[in-house]
Amino acid sequence: DGCLDVVVGNFGQAGRLFRNECASGNHWLRVNLRGNASGTDGLGAKIEVTVGGKTQVRRIVSGTSFMGQNMMDAHFGVGEADEIDSVKVYWPSGEDEGRTGVGVDQKITFEEP
Repeated sequence: DGCLDVVVGNFGQAGRLFRNECASGNHWLRVNLRGNASGTDGLGAKIEVTVGGKTQVRRIVSGTSFMGQNMMDAHFGVGEADEIDSVKVYWPSGEDEGRTGVGVDQKITFEEP
């Protein structure tokens, strides 16, 4: 549904799932990477999504805190946009690639050249 859910657990406690159920009508995009030269998950890759002249940037990292894990897909909220102007991936190997005119509310995958 484009709304991110979260699982929370603490020392000695069972994990709890918090569902983020929203009905805002806004759109989203998830970008999944399959690396080759840069490693299977594309760790270190930079993804840029441009909509309406504004660019959002995400870097693929495995975790940012103790006992924490980031989801491997990059999630972008694109508001009321019906189409994404461009998606660009900059791989750690130095390769880059992009797509234009990408539809919203979907998961797309890039495979490193």
